[in-house]
Amino acid sequence: MHALEGNELWKECIRWLMDMGVLDHRIALNSMLEFATMLRDGVLLCRLLNELAPNCVEEKEIQRRPHMSEFTCHKNICLFLGACRTVFNLKQEQMFEAWELFRLQDFAKVLSVLSMLSYSEPALAKDVKNEDEEPQFIYDHIVCRKDSQRKHDVWSSFSPSTKREHCMKELLDTEQNYVEKALNMIINKFYEPLQKVIRETDHKLIFMNIMTLWNLHHSFYSDLRHAVLKTLGLNQPVEGRPNSLSLGRTIGDVFVQHKEKFIAYGPYCMGLGDSRARIIELEKGDANVKAKIYECTASVNDNQFKLQDLLCLPMQRVLKYHILLSEMIKSTAIDAPDRKSLEMAKEAMDDVNSYVNEMKRDNETKQLISEVQSSITELTMVGATSCFSLVFL
Repeated sequence: MHALEGNELWKECIRWLMDMGVLDHRIALNSMLEFATMLRDGVLLCRLLNELAPNCVEEKEIQRRPHMSEFTCHKNICLFLGACRTVFNLKQEQMFEAWELFRLQDFAKVLSVLSMLSYSEPALAKDVKNEDEEPQFIYDHIVCRKDSQRKHDVWSSFSPSTKREHCMKELLDTEQNYVEKALNMIINKFYEPLQKVIRETDHKLIFMNIMTLWNLHHSFYSDLRHAVLKTLGLNQPVEGRPNSLSLGRTIGDVFVQHKEKFIAYGPYCMGLGDSRARIIELEKGDANVKAKIYECTASVNDNQFKLQDLLCLPMQRVLKYHILLSEMIKSTAIDAPDRKSLEMAKEAMDDVNSYVNEMKRDNETKQLISEVQSSITELTMVGATSCFSLVFL
């Protein structure tokens, strides 16, 4: 799980903090009030930022034993908020006031800040484990692993000699694996077989718009392959050339041309939380569905990865493009003919990532409002027996 998602955001925040190593897994927090109370001295929040960006909050400034003194707690929270602005570029209007957390008011704002931090580059780079498997391990195992069975052609026999050529090879090899090993496998081994077993509404909820992604990447891979081979001066058969791309396009041009199609990742990534939850519900409540899913996973990876883990691969992939392009830019001369197009490609994929993250944040905000509304009775009862109250939006 790369970002905070799910039916109860405060619980997802707790799991994320545990996965980040700043909250002990043995600690039991059974309510939003208990979680809010744990955060109100600011110590845990400062530890979180230093885990994401080492020393962004000076250790000597953190009051480790605030004893719930308003002054010392307030100081810690201000250190956290200051680093959020200067290091993580959060805007003032996106954050909460120190006194709001200390007095346990508007806790929804605190959850929102944690959610935004989970989308930051340092957080995504951590490749935090989700509750079952490590997404990065799955990605490496399926997308990055070299394929010794690949058919022999001009590309498979190519051996890179420079860093730039290595970057191109990694980009095209992983794209080929993503299409052939990931998307094709999900469609052929899960999407189609499960159509016969589960209801149409459940099927759509679980797989979302993955067929759109499948169509996108078959076209994108063809265009990318042609551009890479052309850039490297490798010959290819005329029939291997793409129809959607005019001759003479560079690698960067391929990304820019397909940019608008990549917005399909927005609704896909936004729906991953509901997809995961529905798979778990069906496996618990329907023995036939559970058996079929087990049969499908056994046929492709001996049940090493669950369906819900495999469905995270598209999100993993789309978040990698700007990194791959950055490495290629670093090894490309400033005056190289394709340097500008590569920079435009990276900017395009940065825009795609921002769009995907914004859609997920909007979805989380809707979930949060729903959770707050459903929790209002419980929180009102807690407030009546506590010297503090949780006041929301």
